[in-house]
Amino acid sequence: MRTTRYRAGTRSNDAAAVSDGCRSGQSKPGNATRSSLEEMRAYVDHQGCLMEYIVRALDDPAAARCGHCRNDGGAVISAAIDPALLVEATKYLRRTALPIPPRRRWPPDAVTGLRGTIVPCNMPGMALSIYGDAGWGHLVREGKYIYGAFDDAIVDAAVELVSREWTQNPAPTWVTSIPSSSRPALVRDFAISLAARLALPYRDVLGSASGPSQKEMENSVQQLRNVRAKVSLVGEVPTEAVLLVDDIVDSGWTLAYAGWLLGRAGAIAVYPFALAGGSRGDA
Repeated sequence: MRTTRYRAGTRSNDAAAVSDGCRSGQSKPGNATRSSLEEMRAYVDHQGCLMEYIVRALDDPAAARCGHCRNDGGAVISAAIDPALLVEATKYLRRTALPIPPRRRWPPDAVTGLRGTIVPCNMPGMALSIYGDAGWGHLVREGKYIYGAFDDAIVDAAVELVSREWTQNPAPTWVTSIPSSSRPALVRDFAISLAARLALPYRDVLGSASGPSQKEMENSVQQLRNVRAKVSLVGEVPTEAVLLVDDIVDSGWTLAYAGWLLGRAGAIAVYPFALAGGSRGDA
């Protein structure tokens, strides 16, 4: 067997080549990344058969036209959107109201005196949209965080849902809203407009102290403690059914606690209504 020996201070040709390659930068990851990017750009811009291009790039001698890709007789899918389909899709999303199931039990050891079954609890509620979706949800997000007011189209949609698509028995005879110390006019103004369109009186009966938002809370115990520290009764509650309005609902504890306050004060039924659900929002 042939053995190759190297004297101290010498190196093989292979080792020298590797070392030289490292010094020249040929094996650096950045160069490899740039080379790959150039290959991808060339592929995208290639006017011939795309399959043949890939096979040739892999040094396959059997490279040939495929007859199926977009450049070689295959079907081309248009990126244009049919306006009529877009309208129908938006209408479908705008019919996607969400139920708001009532909270029925207090979280254990959250608040002294609140334990077991919630009595009285809210009636089943409704949310107009999924937060941020292409139906009403994106308008809710923009209204809350960009414009500071909700579009009149959302009022129209809310009137349609509450008055025609949502059966309530007994029906609400007045409207109130979840207060906010950071944006006091946002939900209140919307609720006043909704009440006027429904021909119902609006009443301010709930107040809010300043404090962290519900979305900063980690669990039901923290959420209930937080809302209890902030929300309180500040006005006389009519002994009739009420529509309780909020902008965004997620955990549901703000609506649950506020509804419980209203029920204890005499409201015979509390129907929560939110503009959007499912966002890790403030309710």
